[in-house]
Amino acid sequence: MKKAAAKKKSGTPSAAKPRIPRSDFRNRAAEARKRLGVKKQDVQALSRITPLLRQAGVSIARVIEILEADGSPDAQIFLECYRKISKSDLQYLSLEEICVAAGLATRRLWEVLAGAALQQGRETVQLMVAVAQPRIVETTIRAASEISPVLNNEGEVIGYRYGDIKAQELISKATGFLPSPRGSSIVFNLGKHSEEDEEEDDDDEDMTNGLPGMDDFVLDVHKALEPAKLLSAQISSARVPENAPELDFEELPAGQLKESECSPNR
Repeated sequence: MKKAAAKKKSGTPSAAKPRIPRSDFRNRAAEARKRLGVKKQDVQALSRITPLLRQAGVSIARVIEILEADGSPDAQIFLECYRKISKSDLQYLSLEEICVAAGLATRRLWEVLAGAALQQGRETVQLMVAVAQPRIVETTIRAASEISPVLNNEGEVIGYRYGDIKAQELISKATGFLPSPRGSSIVFNLGKHSEEDEEEDDDDEDMTNGLPGMDDFVLDVHKALEPAKLLSAQISSARVPENAPELDFEELPAGQLKESECSPNR
């Protein structure tokens, strides 16, 4: 055993992949661009998406997998150009350079990639739920209907537990036997729109259409305040006639009133 282990340790290690010098990498990358018919100036004018993909943890191989599962014309154009490139040149070319050769903007490739990833992710979740749903329902029914004995400290059966209450409540609400509160419930429709949701949307639209618009409301307020503004302007601009008699006011010390003003018969 020890000799075998010693022989295994002393064995020749696996050959490491040789590292290409930077100058040789640049030369080979320039030759790959030349064979692809792409100029370096055209690539520099585009926005770069490779750092964004690296930040998101998405490799180029994963990008190709997502695009191959997408049927959009732009994705097929990019893939057609990508498949024409030899494997030796692909290791020296970037996605931006392939976009230039395919006649696509990097922004358009990013939109196609993001849209395809979102759609495929949603459909994958739907497939996973559809496949697991029978097993989940079967397990829930088993938990709701399983009868288990209740034992005391001596190990004697003192009763029975007839299924899990939460599982029974879940099945009763799912089958409609028990009402489900709409305010606190969470509905996972997985891309489907039920008739009840459509009726609620129609009711919301009817309520919204019955309310006046903001412009009409502001116009009504303006019309309601305009007469008061005109009356205030007329009062402030009123002038005293030239022949009007002058009124004399008798000044009294503070706190002193005439008897006629204090009389209750006034």
